Amino acid sequence: MSTEFAVTKITHAGITPATGAIDLEGNWFLNTGRCFLYIEGVTGTKEITINSQALCNYGEDHDVKITPSVSTLYLVGPFPKSRFDDAAGKVQITYTAEDDSKIQVIELP
Repeated sequence: MSTEFAVTKITHAGITPATGAIDLEGNWFLNTGRCFLYIEGVTGTKEITINSQALCNYGEDHDVKITPSVSTLYLVGPFPKSRFDDAAGKVQITYTAEDDSKIQVIELP
């Protein structure tokens, strides 16, 4: 069963990144349409996939796929609700392998 990532709301005072470990069975978060992923601490090569639930205007399904490089920081998003939300309003994230990558979901005001 996949694990939830809590959503951290960014403020004018700022936030300290508080990343969570990935779950090889997948992760998800409740989407507001103003969320993005902060990904850090990658030590191995794997693919992170954010599942697109709807087809684009041209009828194609474009999942967001990231193959991070070692020790690189990534900021990915936002995720429009009409394209990325499943029936429960969640964005689904999957991985091809598990390592010590850390992810935080941050919501813009």
